[in-house]
Amino acid sequence: MHRAAILLATLLSFSFNANAQFMDDTPDAEIPHSVIAVSVGYALERKRGKDEEAGAIGLEYVYRFAEHWAVGGVIEGLGADVIRDVSVAALISFHPAGHWRLFAGPGYEFTEQHDELLFRVGLGYEFSIGNHWILAPEAVVDLIESGKRTYILGLALGREF
Repeated sequence: MHRAAILLATLLSFSFNANAQFMDDTPDAEIPHSVIAVSVGYALERKRGKDEEAGAIGLEYVYRFAEHWAVGGVIEGLGADVIRDVSVAALISFHPAGHWRLFAGPGYEFTEQHDELLFRVGLGYEFSIGNHWILAPEAVVDLIESGKRTYILGLALGREF
């Protein structure tokens, strides 16, 4: 978990630097906003020789520093009865139009056997449900160093602030 803390600290440092740079370049710009969300979903892990299904639960933070761009991070656990794998990732998001969101970034997967690098890519759509709340279905793929792939279909409930 020590590596997860370092990754999260690096991500937060980047988001503060991005905010300072954005605000310096455009002093009259609208103040950027943040979203924190909790997600639940279904995960399918494709390993060599077998597939495993599991539930997924996660916590995500996104900091929108420009009209189409955001940075953030996610921590997510997979497991049936108990969490057996935990993944963390630093993400950059592109919001091409409307409420669509494309995101990708590096991370780590922590398991009982060993830790591995991963690269996460995903697509989501953010529905505004009023009073700064959003509901976002997401589809995610984690490409893991050992060749394993994890596919996650999830639903995030978030609050903008």
